[in-house]
Amino acid sequence: NFIQTFPVAFPNECRFVIGAQHHNVFVSQDSLGLVCATYARTKTSVGIIWDHVAANSAVSSRLVSILAIGK
Repeated sequence: NFIQTFPVAFPNECRFVIGAQHHNVFVSQDSLGLVCATYARTKTSVGIIWDHVAANSAVSSRLVSILAIGK
């Protein structure tokens, strides 16, 4: 888990954030799935939860893209 700071703060509030992992983050193709969720959004940052459910695979990187919408 980590906190991602936005490059520019929203003037009033962050209304919605969605996170998605990048493809090809596993060394093995035996992975069963990824979990990417957001929490604790503010005008300046959002928390990211990143985890995996795997069978005989190892995480090679933790790359997440986010889309934040605010006003």
